[in-house]
Amino acid sequence: LRTRGVLQRVVARSAFIRQIRRRYASEAKIKGDESPSLSSPAQKQGVLLEEVSELSRTRCYRLRAIHDEYYIVALIDAFIRQEQVDLAAVLFNGYRREGHQFDMSVYNKLLFGWVAMGHHWQAENLYHGLTSDGVEPNAQTFAGMLWLYSKVDSVKYIRKILKHMDKKGFKAEHLFHQACLTSEQAQSINQSLLEVLGKDFAPVRPPQANPLTYPSLVRHLYAENTTSFNNDEKTNSGSMFSEKTLGELLEKQLNVEKEGGVYIRNVSPTGVSDNDTNEMIANAALSELRNKWKKALVEKIESEIATYQKHINKLTSNKAQFNNVILLRNIPKHLPFLCLLSPNDWATIVLDELAPLMQQPDGVKIHYICHSIKQLAWERFVVDQKHKAGITDKICLMYLEYMKYLSSSEVSYTSFRNFWADNASSHVLDGCLLIDVPTWPKNIAYYLAGALLHYVTNLCTLPNSDELAFHHTYEAEGAKQTGVIKPHMDLVKLVKKSSKEKKEMIKMDTQSLPMFVPPRPWVAPNDGCYLAAPVHVMRVGRDVYQHQLLLERTTNLYPVLDALNYLGSIPWKINKKILDLQVELFNSPDNHEDLEIPYISQEPLPVIPKDATVDERTKVILKRKLMQKEQRESHALRMEKLYKLSLASHLRDDIFWLPHDIDFRGRAYAIPPHISHLSSDSNRGLMLFATGKPLGEKGLEWLKIHLVNLHGEKKKLSLQGRLDYANEMMSEIFDSAEKPLTGNRWWQQSDEPWQMLACSMEIVDAIRSGDPTSFVSHLPIHQDGSCNGLQHYAALGHDFLGAEQVNLTPRESPADLYTTVAKMVDKRRAAQAADGKEEAKILEGKIHRKVVKQTVMTVVYGVTWVGGRQQIARQLKGTIPDEHVFACSNYIVGLVFDSLAEAFKNAREIQNWLSDSARQISRAGKPVQWTTPLGLPVVQPYHVNTEKQVQTMLQSIVRKTPEMTNPPNVREQKMAMPPNFVHSLDSTHMMLTALHCQRHGITFVAVHDCFWTHACTVDVMNKLCREQFVALHDSPVLENLAEEFEEKFGHLSYKEYSAKRSLTGRTGMVQCAFKGTLPGRGDFDVKQVLESIYFFS
Repeated sequence: LRTRGVLQRVVARSAFIRQIRRRYASEAKIKGDESPSLSSPAQKQGVLLEEVSELSRTRCYRLRAIHDEYYIVALIDAFIRQEQVDLAAVLFNGYRREGHQFDMSVYNKLLFGWVAMGHHWQAENLYHGLTSDGVEPNAQTFAGMLWLYSKVDSVKYIRKILKHMDKKGFKAEHLFHQACLTSEQAQSINQSLLEVLGKDFAPVRPPQANPLTYPSLVRHLYAENTTSFNNDEKTNSGSMFSEKTLGELLEKQLNVEKEGGVYIRNVSPTGVSDNDTNEMIANAALSELRNKWKKALVEKIESEIATYQKHINKLTSNKAQFNNVILLRNIPKHLPFLCLLSPNDWATIVLDELAPLMQQPDGVKIHYICHSIKQLAWERFVVDQKHKAGITDKICLMYLEYMKYLSSSEVSYTSFRNFWADNASSHVLDGCLLIDVPTWPKNIAYYLAGALLHYVTNLCTLPNSDELAFHHTYEAEGAKQTGVIKPHMDLVKLVKKSSKEKKEMIKMDTQSLPMFVPPRPWVAPNDGCYLAAPVHVMRVGRDVYQHQLLLERTTNLYPVLDALNYLGSIPWKINKKILDLQVELFNSPDNHEDLEIPYISQEPLPVIPKDATVDERTKVILKRKLMQKEQRESHALRMEKLYKLSLASHLRDDIFWLPHDIDFRGRAYAIPPHISHLSSDSNRGLMLFATGKPLGEKGLEWLKIHLVNLHGEKKKLSLQGRLDYANEMMSEIFDSAEKPLTGNRWWQQSDEPWQMLACSMEIVDAIRSGDPTSFVSHLPIHQDGSCNGLQHYAALGHDFLGAEQVNLTPRESPADLYTTVAKMVDKRRAAQAADGKEEAKILEGKIHRKVVKQTVMTVVYGVTWVGGRQQIARQLKGTIPDEHVFACSNYIVGLVFDSLAEAFKNAREIQNWLSDSARQISRAGKPVQWTTPLGLPVVQPYHVNTEKQVQTMLQSIVRKTPEMTNPPNVREQKMAMPPNFVHSLDSTHMMLTALHCQRHGITFVAVHDCFWTHACTVDVMNKLCREQFVALHDSPVLENLAEEFEEKFGHLSYKEYSAKRSLTGRTGMVQCAFKGTLPGRGDFDVKQVLESIYFFS
């Protein structure tokens, strides 16, 4: 009877699995009928998203979502790293039986795991079963089998593997460059191959499968006869330090990455004496409390790990249960990952994350802490694995050689990347620099952090009490409940009594800090930047993988990588004068919000009168909530400013570097968020080039013009007019530089006060030097595009009228688009006021440049009607009665859109074409994808969201992810296409300018469409900037885009709805068409930009 019952359950389960398989296969077939075949002509323009293995492989029902598969892959990897390969195999085989086809990398993980454990039969069985699974072995697979037979010294089987490799097109001498091996594995394989193939065997870098072709825009730059620098002009980071100092800085950077960050001193004053008894008691209590919590957490984690290990041992010892994947799935989800770091590391990570929470009585949302804990843990784990594999030691040795090369006279245009790649190739037998650790998706963040926060809320108590220091609760967020973790009020009071809040150290993680040595050059999308900390060249949202998958399959990203390498190679230092002034104002009790110094109002909350009516009570309660909200926001802004100033103070005597990455459109960003040029005015005022250059003949003039640009009021004068104005205001410039806080404070009237003050100080120092032409200046000079998005649209459409408005044509003085649009709007308003329009009458004399500026600036980037109305409402507030703000802002935004459509007719037509093309593609079931002129693949990540409930030890969390296996979100794809395409063009223009500036040996950094350089090289940079804009738009950009769309999506059909579909419900299938619908072009000659001095000014 027992046997019959078991058989019945097995048969029933098998029938259920077959049913699921049939259901999912039918869904996949239906979906597959709409997809292009792999022989589609779309391959001509690169890899389609559907062609990457994650989407083209057969997927089982359980792992139909990419992040669900990535969770299982991460779990398999965790088992293997804990030497529990048998458990990984059970999990792997369980999903294989359900019909899931894993990527070859997962097979390789298991293969190497079996070989490392000495289970040779299992490794051979896995290898010989690849054919039946429909997967092909790759270089990593063959390397694993050679390692297996090298360990048992089997020449016979090594020869068999070599024959199989030859049959599949792999060569033994190329294997070490194609596979990811540790030093031990590489040496073992090499020794065996020397015995089999002879002593003449040596690893060789494989040739390119296809000749490497560069985009036409940069092909001449990569020609052999144009790659050398003028050694006297190049920016040289390698010669800035002695060999001893460089070694010390290298060790400092590596320690920061190993520890996951560094503690920096808080710049805020104590406010009380250091000898204050109450403060000392509170400090001691907090230190003791942290030690107590840490001990409790470590003991709890050790206990959990020990229980888990006993459970695993019991499971593996029971042969009947061992292969039951259901039992394996029932293991608590966080425990396999909890074993990857030491209990001490976990306790440190979670307590560091909770340290800021102790100052926030309102608490922090659970999902914020979850992602932060997971990211810190994953980075720590990867760094530990690299250290164990000897990768960090190899990187340090290679880095010293790299810096010696940079200080030599042999540096060439492409050498940042090429030298590193060549050097890595020469050390190939010392192991690969990469390590195959899968990223941890959201699920793992919730499982791990949920368990750790559960321990915290049950173990961490107040001093001398059994009351818990933190508690978990829920708060309403719309119609949903959001989990929040809050500190006990006694703990908040204790922190306020101590000097911790004001004096002690602040923890900064690795990627919040600039680098103390030049970044490693990017040589691949996942190889570069930090010494050991993991980072990808493209920043994307959580659980958004499609961009990284495309980049890994793109053959030539070298122009993009070279541009990022140059941007990251520029050394920086802190402007100490500006820093000291900002710290002084930050610690002042006065309100300096106009200077970007956040201020927390001390106004007491209103008290509800005892005899108040219901309406009065409601009003007071609403006012209290509003004041509390404003105080929380002010506190958050003040803490952010404190972080920035504390970090700047930490770096005040250092030279540092800002590694760069890109977003999915190609726009470049500095990775460290707190100190960088891509920030607010107060932050930019702190930034100086570490390498100074003499001003030369025109440098002082450019300093003065730069100061007027920063002031803003006279920015639209001619260059000579700006220079004359600066000379007229020299007394104010000297007063600002010498008495910034006690003088006339003219600098505070500026649009960018801190940068203007820094510029005033630089001008005064140059004049007082006695010889301004020889004065060594470190101040960056900006050249900003005139509404750069519309500049690109005008050039795309060859729109002469639009080109005049945005300074693409030569002029004696710059055009001001914002003033022009304001006049057009006011003219329309006056006509409608005469007809009795109420809003038009109210707005008489109220419409000026500032009212429309932000909306005009952002309309090209897809600002909606609602967004434009809100922008205008902020400018109108205080100028008209509050009750009219909504109606009047709604009225003006319509006039602004109409005026822009009149002034930029071609731009509007191009926007409409881009939106319509995106609508067709997304309705055909595909995300919009294109390639930038520099060869960067772009895919819009907007898909229908998937919601899944994840149960953790602390609470249930709804995971909301735009899963790329879901259909695209048609509305978001359509609305985002015009701004995203223009952003991809402005990033291309910036990178082209960066590459040419590097070749000319001048310093260059950028804030998107605002380019920075030394004062003495502004003219050279301006010339290169104009030339590259002309080169970009001389090429058929829109025609190439339409052709790419035709090749990738032109064979698809999409649903076209009738105008009255809500009434009739009619739909039809229409073929995608792009070339024939391209908008017409005007008669503007883009070469006129070469003569336009106000194009960027």
